[in-house]
Amino acid sequence: MPLHEPTIVGQAEPTQRHTQLAEAVEALLEESSPRFLIDHCHRSFELAMLIAHARGIELDVEVLFAGVLLHDLGLTPTFHSSEVRFEVAGANAARDLLRAEGMDPARAEKVWDVIALHTTGGIADFKSPEASVGSEAIGTDVTGLGLERFDPVDIARIMATRPGFAEPFIHAIVTDLQDKPQVASSTWMTTIAADHIQGFHQHSVEELALRNSFEKQRPRSTRTGRSLG
Repeated sequence: MPLHEPTIVGQAEPTQRHTQLAEAVEALLEESSPRFLIDHCHRSFELAMLIAHARGIELDVEVLFAGVLLHDLGLTPTFHSSEVRFEVAGANAARDLLRAEGMDPARAEKVWDVIALHTTGGIADFKSPEASVGSEAIGTDVTGLGLERFDPVDIARIMATRPGFAEPFIHAIVTDLQDKPQVASSTWMTTIAADHIQGFHQHSVEELALRNSFEKQRPRSTRTGRSLG
């Protein structure tokens, strides 16, 4: 079964690791990422498959595989950007690789969505099945929330590489933010930046709205003509 055809996970055994594109994805992950991120990405994919299977979700397994395995490229020195959030930097790099490997542009864009939206589940849930499942799985590996839904034997096997992940993961985020702390504003990274980036200050939307220079100005009349009466 070609992987670009939607598959209800669990009705067919996924063979994504045997495609040329999947091999390129794994090679890029291994070449660019430290072991703690490599293991995190593989755990997240396995959790994504569990989630999709449990819900009978129809999705493109290869898109899910590529998106989840490459979702943290932006946290690596190779793909670091000093201008955009790491999610976007990683999504851009992954899309370039996949297009170079011959992936259809529409499917490559779906991989971009999985990566760019993986920290915004409230949006990813409404973008595509792959983005939704990928976001949930990645978050589940980081926080551990929701693991009780699954067979404890499966979870014990998948999470065997989880111990010791949190500290280097947080350090990678802090390192990525050093030259662009402003991107953490009003995101899930806000508290990390506040705790670890000297001088970082989170302005609230309320504060900015009330300080708007036009807030206390009286509106000017827009009438330009004179009455003809």
